[in-house]
Amino acid sequence: QLTYADNTGVGKTNIQILLFPLTTMILLPSVAQLYTMEREDGLLHAMELASMQIDAYWVGMYLFTVVYTFVYSFLYIICGYAVGLNAFTFPPMLLHLLLALVWSHTQAALAMLCSAVFTKARMATIVTVLAVLLTAVSGYVITNALDVWPSWLYVFLPFAYTSACSNLMIYNGGMEFYKALASLFFGSAVI
Repeated sequence: QLTYADNTGVGKTNIQILLFPLTTMILLPSVAQLYTMEREDGLLHAMELASMQIDAYWVGMYLFTVVYTFVYSFLYIICGYAVGLNAFTFPPMLLHLLLALVWSHTQAALAMLCSAVFTKARMATIVTVLAVLLTAVSGYVITNALDVWPSWLYVFLPFAYTSACSNLMIYNGGMEFYKALASLFFGSAVI
């Protein structure tokens, strides 16, 4: 059984448990759309015909996505910390930044997976928006219903991220946080 680290943490029903994962996952649809549109419009094929390095292109896109999503999450964390919300002032800032960095890596991997699976940018956007909304809301419900998340949910990486966020904000990290963080990192490396 998990227990609260002390009374300064946020409660399970706090709206921050829903808003933090939702707002930091919201970039996934736009990044997935960007990757899919490049494939849909034939830009990658045109680059190959022009003898450009496709490997360098993908490394550049990966780095752009990681930096872009990390800066977005970092600004959100800094704003929450500046306002004095318990969800941001209670856990160590380093854990928040580590989670933001791993999630940025995961979003880049998921966007690349979406560009490989979907042929139309519109479909990739619709599916990822629905996945983000359903994951954030159902993650909030699961957090309120259970003390410990079932480990099999970590296979779907946005659930692992939502679990890591809630464990960080409620319990100040802990073993469940590190399990979810490891699932994010290694799961996105497999993708």
